[in-house]
Amino acid sequence: MRKCGCCGKKPGKHFYYSNSNFNRGKQHKETAQGNSTGKQHKETQGNSTVKTKTKIFQLDFMTTTNVRTTHRRSNHLNYYKQRAAHEIIITEHVKDYRAAVEKLVRSDDLALEVGCAGGETTRCLGKIARLTYGIDKTVVQKNLNEQNKNSGPNTRFLPLDCNDIGSLIKLSKSAAEEVNGPHEGFSVILIDISGSASFKALLTLLERYEDKAVFGKSIRLIIIKSFRFANLMDRSRIFEPQKQPQLVVTKNQNKRMLPLLIAAFGFGALLGGVLIGGRR
Repeated sequence: MRKCGCCGKKPGKHFYYSNSNFNRGKQHKETAQGNSTGKQHKETQGNSTVKTKTKIFQLDFMTTTNVRTTHRRSNHLNYYKQRAAHEIIITEHVKDYRAAVEKLVRSDDLALEVGCAGGETTRCLGKIARLTYGIDKTVVQKNLNEQNKNSGPNTRFLPLDCNDIGSLIKLSKSAAEEVNGPHEGFSVILIDISGSASFKALLTLLERYEDKAVFGKSIRLIIIKSFRFANLMDRSRIFEPQKQPQLVVTKNQNKRMLPLLIAAFGFGALLGGVLIGGRR
């Protein structure tokens, strides 16, 4: 079974790494009390300055052995099944974004960076992955010059819009046919559509890419750079009411308990008889 590239565990986990803790590889479960680790940062709200801490999350998604109760609803089951095989990594800064590439991308991957700009991160991808494409809809001479410097035999750039799904599907199939490797299409996707992109734009794009008709069948890893998404993760946890444990007694346990119950009843009767006799 394939194991997670960052922690060695079975797939089906989503992780968020803070910038100061990423390289140390520390992973912590977010608790109900909101415990956190990481470097302190200052955020300005109006005229006041508030100190906050970045957090590292491990959110459990559906696996064969660990299913959250809210995942058992039949109308959600297919949604979770379709997304159980790939991970989503959230990064806040470009340094974390590139560190995630170095840590998690594999040599057999087919990689795509969406919103590549001049292609510096795409070049980092190209050093590791088997074949890498960088796309950006903004065509300016500065970016083109940088892309020319960062391109190579396995690192290519195209002026494509991230919402041009038809062209991206064709590109994914073409890349898979060219390398004739283990993946049916892009296995790693990086998304950097401006670090300040709105949630609506980012989540809409993510939903489309995860669809099985697009990259859902081939994708194993998505890395997103977004300070909004990172901040949302800092403030989020999944809530579930705690169920009271129920005592279940099997037939075999009943058979073993019967002699004990008889002995206890007999001892109680005997003790009662002694006490009554003593009073007389």
